[in-house]
Amino acid sequence: MSTTNEIHTLTGAYALNAVSDIERREFENHMAHCAACAQEVLELQETTARLGRTTAAVAPPALWDNVHRSIRTTRQLPPVPTAGPVPPRRRRWPARVAAGAVAASVVAAVAVGFTMADREADLENQLAQSHSQVDRINAILGAPDAATQRRSEPDGRSATAVVSRQANAMLLTAHGLPALSPNQSFQGWFVTKDGRKTSMGLLHASQGTMVIPDLAAAKDTSFLAITVEPRDGSAAPTGNVVITVPVAV
Repeated sequence: MSTTNEIHTLTGAYALNAVSDIERREFENHMAHCAACAQEVLELQETTARLGRTTAAVAPPALWDNVHRSIRTTRQLPPVPTAGPVPPRRRRWPARVAAGAVAASVVAAVAVGFTMADREADLENQLAQSHSQVDRINAILGAPDAATQRRSEPDGRSATAVVSRQANAMLLTAHGLPALSPNQSFQGWFVTKDGRKTSMGLLHASQGTMVIPDLAAAKDTSFLAITVEPRDGSAAPTGNVVITVPVAV
C-alpha cells in the first residue's frame, strides 16, 4: 500500500496506465479528494489521448466533479485564538530547563525542515520525471516521420507502436491484456528477423505505456512482442506471447 506522500507521485504513471491494479484503485481513491493530482492527471491525459481513441487513457467519469468538490470541501485553517488573561502568579521553569526546551524546539524545527525539504525534493523529482516522459511522448507523436502500427485481437487485446527516427525514440502502448498474478509481469521485447530478442522493459498492469528513448537497442527490429514473465522480468522470454505488433526500425 502506498503512503500518503508516495501516492502523490503516481500522477504520471497513472496517466500513462503504468500502475498496477492495486495502485490504480488506491490512486483513484486518493484523487477523489485531491484536486491537485486530479488536475495534473487531466493535463497528462490530454497528451496520451493523442494516441487515438483505442489507445487513449480514459479519465474517470466524475473527475471534474471530484476537482470542484475537493475545492469546496477543503477545510480552511481555524482562526488564531486570542490570548487569555495572564494568571497573577505563574510557575517559572528553571532557566536550565527552559534553555533545554528551546534547544529541543530548535532541533525539532530543523529536523522537520530537512524532512519537508527532502519530501519536496522527491515530489519535484517525480514531477520532473512525469513531465519528461510526457515531453518524450510529444516528441514522438509530433515528429513528421512518426510511423504508427496497431494490432488488435478479437478478445480485446491491443498494442500500438509509434516509431520516429527523427526523434530517435519509440512508444509502445498496450490495452486489454490478461490479468496477472502478483508474482508476474508483462515484458516487452524487440524481435529481429533472425529471432534475436532484446528486453524493452516491464509492464505491471493489463494496460500501460513504454517509451524507448533511444532506437539503438531496437536496431533491425521487425516486430515487438509482449510476454508473461516473472514479476522482476527475465533475461530471455520464458512465458507465453500475449500480443505482437510489427515495426520497421
